[in-house]
Amino acid sequence: MSYQITAPVSLFYDAYSVQHDTTAALEAFADSAVIYWQSQAMDGQAYQQVGQMFLAGFPDLSYRIDEQLVAGDRVVTRGTWSGTNTGSLMGLPATGKPFAAIGVVIDRVVEGKIIERWEVGDIFGLMQQIGLAPTS
Repeated sequence: MSYQITAPVSLFYDAYSVQHDTTAALEAFADSAVIYWQSQAMDGQAYQQVGQMFLAGFPDLSYRIDEQLVAGDRVVTRGTWSGTNTGSLMGLPATGKPFAAIGVVIDRVVEGKIIERWEVGDIFGLMQQIGLAPTS
């Protein structure tokens, strides 16, 4: 049973962080999915745009799953994002600096699709590491 629950989550991480294909990553979600990225509610299309923005800023973006737990219809994933800022990010010029930042995602999976996602990551730490936010 846990394989069925984790399958769309695995599809997302493979498509997005390995293949860098935001269209394929979006296939993991139900059409009516609600995604809370950094507490901001959005649909799949808006979430895809966030993903494209990060891939533009970090063309080598990758994700390592550090821990994954299944509870009922939910998959909790704790992992580490990493990459090098060699492209424009939110209209800001590339710094050429690398980052590694943790994140936690809770996905609710029904009938083989993610129908709800809560994602929180250390965006401020990422910005500090690449030199776009103060360190003190």
